[in-house]
Amino acid sequence: MSDVLQTTPVGATWPERPAPFLPDIGPREGGLRALREYMASLVFRRTMAPGDPPRGFKLPPERIHVFQPDDVVEMKMPSVAFVPIAGGTLDFYGLGPPTIQESSIDVHGPGTALYRIADIVEPFSIEVWSAKHATRRAIIEGLIVALSAFEESQSIRLRMPDYFNELVEFTLDTSTYFEEPDAVRNRRRAQIGSTLRAPILALANYTELRTQVCLGGQDGSHVWDGNVYLDFGVTIFDRDAIVRGSCWESEGA
Repeated sequence: MSDVLQTTPVGATWPERPAPFLPDIGPREGGLRALREYMASLVFRRTMAPGDPPRGFKLPPERIHVFQPDDVVEMKMPSVAFVPIAGGTLDFYGLGPPTIQESSIDVHGPGTALYRIADIVEPFSIEVWSAKHATRRAIIEGLIVALSAFEESQSIRLRMPDYFNELVEFTLDTSTYFEEPDAVRNRRRAQIGSTLRAPILALANYTELRTQVCLGGQDGSHVWDGNVYLDFGVTIFDRDAIVRGSCWESEGA
Protein backbone atom coordinates (compact mmCIF):
# COMPACT_ATOMS: atom_id res chain seq x y z
CA MET A 1 0.00 0.00 0.00
CA SER A 2 2.87 2.40 0.77
CA ASP A 3 4.04 2.09 -2.85
CA VAL A 4 0.61 3.15 -4.10
CA LEU A 5 -0.29 5.87 -1.60
CA GLN A 6 1.07 9.26 -2.63
CA THR A 7 0.09 11.21 0.50
CA THR A 8 1.36 10.85 4.05
CA PRO A 9 -1.11 9.05 6.33
CA VAL A 10 -1.75 10.43 9.79
CA GLY A 11 0.34 8.56 12.34
CA ALA A 12 3.22 7.63 10.03
CA THR A 13 6.27 6.97 12.20
CA TRP A 14 9.89 6.02 11.73
CA PRO A 15 10.90 3.31 12.30
CA GLU A 16 7.70 2.25 10.56
CA ARG A 17 5.04 0.53 12.66
CA PRO A 18 1.88 -1.29 11.57
CA ALA A 19 -1.11 1.02 11.28
CA PRO A 20 -3.85 0.59 13.93
CA PHE A 21 -6.96 -1.35 13.02
CA LEU A 22 -9.74 0.20 10.95
CA PRO A 23 -13.06 0.61 12.81
CA ASP A 24 -15.81 -1.98 12.29
CA ILE A 25 -18.65 0.40 13.26
CA GLY A 26 -19.02 4.14 12.87
CA PRO A 27 -20.49 6.95 14.94
CA ARG A 28 -23.93 6.53 13.36
CA GLU A 29 -24.47 2.99 14.60
CA GLY A 30 -22.54 3.66 17.79
CA GLY A 31 -24.80 6.62 18.50
CA LEU A 32 -28.03 4.78 17.72
CA ARG A 33 -26.97 1.89 19.96
CA ALA A 34 -26.47 4.39 22.79
CA LEU A 35 -29.89 5.90 22.07
CA ARG A 36 -31.47 2.43 22.18
CA GLU A 37 -29.90 1.76 25.59
CA TYR A 38 -31.16 5.08 26.92
CA MET A 39 -34.68 4.59 25.57
CA ALA A 40 -34.85 1.10 27.05
CA SER A 41 -34.21 2.63 30.49
CA LEU A 42 -37.19 5.01 30.29
CA VAL A 43 -40.46 4.32 32.07
CA PHE A 44 -43.43 5.48 29.96
CA ARG A 45 -46.89 6.10 31.47
CA ARG A 46 -49.97 4.85 29.65
CA THR A 47 -53.46 6.21 30.37
CA MET A 48 -55.79 3.46 31.60
CA ALA A 49 -59.57 3.28 32.05
CA PRO A 50 -61.34 6.24 33.69
CA GLY A 51 -60.65 6.26 37.41
CA ASP A 52 -57.50 4.10 37.12
CA PRO A 53 -54.04 5.65 37.51
CA PRO A 54 -51.59 5.61 34.57
CA ARG A 55 -49.57 2.41 34.27
CA GLY A 56 -45.83 2.45 33.69
CA PHE A 57 -44.11 0.29 31.07
CA LYS A 58 -40.74 -0.05 29.39
CA LEU A 59 -39.60 -0.86 25.86
CA PRO A 60 -37.35 -3.96 25.85
CA PRO A 61 -34.10 -3.41 23.90
CA GLU A 62 -35.04 -6.14 21.40
CA ARG A 63 -38.05 -4.02 20.38
CA ILE A 64 -35.91 -0.98 19.59
CA HIS A 65 -34.43 -1.60 16.15
CA VAL A 66 -31.24 0.20 15.13
CA PHE A 67 -31.31 -1.22 11.57
CA GLN A 68 -33.31 -3.54 9.38
CA PRO A 69 -32.78 -7.09 10.75
CA ASP A 70 -30.79 -9.45 8.52
CA ASP A 71 -33.56 -12.02 8.81
CA VAL A 72 -37.29 -11.40 8.68
CA VAL A 73 -38.74 -11.28 12.18
CA GLU A 74 -42.25 -10.69 13.47
CA MET A 75 -42.66 -7.20 14.90
CA LYS A 76 -44.10 -7.27 18.39
CA MET A 77 -45.90 -4.18 19.62
CA PRO A 78 -45.10 -1.71 20.86
CA SER A 79 -41.87 -1.36 18.87
CA VAL A 80 -39.57 1.43 17.79
CA ALA A 81 -37.32 1.64 14.73
CA PHE A 82 -34.68 4.18 13.71
CA VAL A 83 -35.27 4.91 10.01
CA PRO A 84 -32.93 7.01 7.81
CA ILE A 85 -34.49 10.08 6.22
CA ALA A 86 -31.57 11.34 4.14
CA GLY A 87 -27.86 10.75 3.83
CA GLY A 88 -25.53 12.06 6.48
CA THR A 89 -23.44 15.18 5.88
CA LEU A 90 -19.73 15.06 6.73
CA ASP A 91 -18.66 18.33 8.32
CA PHE A 92 -14.87 18.51 7.94
CA TYR A 93 -12.85 20.90 10.09
CA GLY A 94 -10.87 22.62 7.35
CA LEU A 95 -7.37 22.51 5.92
CA GLY A 96 -4.34 21.06 7.62
CA PRO A 97 -3.71 17.84 9.54
CA PRO A 98 -6.27 16.56 12.05
CA THR A 99 -5.85 17.19 15.74
CA ILE A 100 -4.79 14.39 18.07
CA GLN A 101 -6.89 14.07 21.23
CA GLU A 102 -4.33 13.99 24.04
CA SER A 103 -6.81 12.43 26.46
CA SER A 104 -6.91 9.33 24.24
CA ILE A 105 -3.17 8.62 24.29
CA ASP A 106 -2.55 4.90 25.03
CA VAL A 107 -6.22 4.42 25.97
CA HIS A 108 -7.14 2.20 23.00
CA GLY A 109 -3.73 0.62 22.50
CA PRO A 110 -0.07 1.31 23.40
CA GLY A 111 1.48 3.98 21.24
CA THR A 112 -1.86 5.09 19.74
CA ALA A 113 -4.14 8.09 20.02
CA LEU A 114 -7.43 9.20 18.48
CA TYR A 115 -7.67 11.94 15.92
CA ARG A 116 -10.85 13.65 14.77
CA ILE A 117 -11.61 13.59 11.04
CA ALA A 118 -15.02 15.28 10.83
CA ASP A 119 -18.52 15.35 12.31
CA ILE A 120 -21.36 13.36 10.81
CA VAL A 121 -24.74 15.14 10.83
CA GLU A 122 -27.63 12.86 9.85
CA PRO A 123 -31.40 13.28 10.10
CA PHE A 124 -33.46 10.19 10.91
CA SER A 125 -36.89 9.32 12.26
CA ILE A 126 -37.88 7.44 15.38
CA GLU A 127 -40.80 5.32 14.15
CA VAL A 128 -43.21 4.16 16.83
CA TRP A 129 -45.66 1.28 16.24
CA SER A 130 -48.28 0.17 18.73
CA ALA A 131 -51.64 -1.56 18.88
CA LYS A 132 -53.40 1.13 20.92
CA HIS A 133 -53.46 4.88 20.65
CA ALA A 134 -52.78 5.34 24.39
CA THR A 135 -49.53 3.39 24.11
CA ARG A 136 -48.44 5.26 21.00
CA ARG A 137 -49.19 8.58 22.64
CA ALA A 138 -47.35 7.63 25.82
CA ILE A 139 -44.19 6.78 23.88
CA ILE A 140 -44.24 9.86 21.64
CA GLU A 141 -45.01 12.38 24.38
CA GLY A 142 -42.57 10.70 26.75
CA LEU A 143 -39.76 10.79 24.19
CA ILE A 144 -40.29 14.47 23.43
CA VAL A 145 -39.57 15.25 27.08
CA ALA A 146 -36.91 12.59 27.67
CA LEU A 147 -34.87 13.68 24.64
CA SER A 148 -35.00 17.44 25.07
CA ALA A 149 -35.61 18.63 28.65
CA PHE A 150 -32.06 19.37 29.85
CA GLU A 151 -30.46 22.34 31.55
CA GLU A 152 -27.53 22.64 29.16
CA SER A 153 -29.50 22.74 25.87
CA GLN A 154 -32.57 21.45 24.07
CA SER A 155 -30.72 18.30 23.01
CA ILE A 156 -29.39 15.14 24.59
CA ARG A 157 -25.78 13.95 24.65
CA LEU A 158 -24.92 10.31 25.29
CA ARG A 159 -21.72 8.31 25.61
CA MET A 160 -21.10 5.70 22.90
CA PRO A 161 -19.61 2.61 24.61
CA ASP A 162 -19.22 0.89 21.23
CA TYR A 163 -17.43 3.85 19.61
CA PHE A 164 -14.42 4.94 21.69
CA ASN A 165 -16.78 6.08 24.48
CA GLU A 166 -17.20 9.43 22.68
CA LEU A 167 -20.23 11.73 22.82
CA VAL A 168 -23.17 11.77 20.40
CA GLU A 169 -25.81 14.50 20.32
CA PHE A 170 -29.48 14.19 19.34
CA THR A 171 -31.84 17.09 18.65
CA LEU A 172 -35.58 16.83 18.06
CA ASP A 173 -37.03 18.32 14.88
CA THR A 174 -40.61 17.11 14.29
CA SER A 175 -43.43 15.06 15.80
CA THR A 176 -46.17 13.43 13.68
CA TYR A 177 -49.13 11.13 14.36
CA PHE A 178 -50.44 9.07 11.43
CA GLU A 179 -54.09 8.01 11.18
CA GLU A 180 -54.08 5.25 8.60
CA PRO A 181 -56.43 2.42 7.52
CA ASP A 182 -54.29 -0.11 9.40
CA ALA A 183 -55.47 1.44 12.67
CA VAL A 184 -58.57 -0.81 12.55
CA ARG A 185 -56.12 -3.74 12.59
CA ASN A 186 -54.46 -2.39 15.73
CA ARG A 187 -51.42 -1.12 13.85
CA ARG A 188 -50.92 2.53 14.77
CA ARG A 189 -47.90 4.60 13.83
CA ALA A 190 -46.24 7.87 14.82
CA GLN A 191 -42.78 9.32 14.38
CA ILE A 192 -40.34 11.81 15.80
CA GLY A 193 -37.84 13.49 13.49
CA SER A 194 -34.38 13.82 15.00
CA THR A 195 -30.84 14.74 13.98
CA LEU A 196 -27.72 12.86 15.05
CA ARG A 197 -24.37 14.63 15.34
CA ALA A 198 -21.20 12.76 16.30
CA PRO A 199 -17.44 12.88 15.61
CA ILE A 200 -15.78 10.58 13.11
CA LEU A 201 -12.61 9.30 14.78
CA ALA A 202 -9.68 7.09 13.89
CA LEU A 203 -6.68 5.63 15.69
CA ALA A 204 -3.17 6.68 14.74
CA ASN A 205 0.29 5.77 15.94
CA TYR A 206 2.28 8.38 17.80
CA THR A 207 5.89 8.62 18.94
CA GLU A 208 7.27 10.56 21.88
CA LEU A 209 9.90 13.18 21.18
CA ARG A 210 13.21 13.52 23.03
CA THR A 211 14.84 16.92 22.62
CA GLN A 212 18.60 17.47 22.59
CA VAL A 213 20.34 20.83 22.07
CA CYS A 214 23.96 21.04 20.84
CA LEU A 215 25.96 24.29 20.97
CA GLY A 216 29.27 25.16 19.38
CA GLY A 217 31.21 28.41 18.75
CA GLN A 218 31.74 29.60 15.19
CA ASP A 219 32.76 32.90 13.49
CA GLY A 220 29.91 34.91 12.06
CA SER A 221 27.34 33.50 14.47
CA HIS A 222 24.55 35.44 16.11
CA VAL A 223 24.46 34.58 19.79
CA TRP A 224 26.80 36.30 22.29
CA ASP A 225 27.71 34.43 25.46
CA GLY A 226 29.88 37.21 26.95
CA ASN A 227 33.15 35.99 25.42
CA VAL A 228 32.48 34.62 21.93
CA TYR A 229 29.70 34.51 19.45
CA LEU A 230 28.05 31.09 19.28
CA ASP A 231 26.42 29.45 16.34
CA PHE A 232 23.96 26.76 17.36
CA GLY A 233 21.46 24.27 16.03
CA VAL A 234 18.77 22.13 17.58
CA THR A 235 18.35 18.43 17.03
CA ILE A 236 15.06 16.79 18.00
CA PHE A 237 15.27 13.04 18.36
CA ASP A 238 12.20 10.86 17.77
CA ARG A 239 13.21 7.91 19.93
CA ASP A 240 16.22 6.73 17.82
CA ALA A 241 15.38 8.73 14.71
CA ILE A 242 16.16 12.39 14.02
CA VAL A 243 12.95 13.97 12.83
CA ARG A 244 13.93 17.59 12.18
CA GLY A 245 16.60 20.21 12.88
CA SER A 246 20.35 20.03 12.75
CA CYS A 247 23.30 20.02 15.11
CA TRP A 248 26.92 20.75 14.43
CA GLU A 249 30.10 21.44 16.35
CA SER A 250 32.98 23.81 15.68
CA GLU A 251 36.14 24.83 17.49
CA GLY A 252 35.00 28.32 18.39
CA ALA A 253 36.05 31.82 17.29
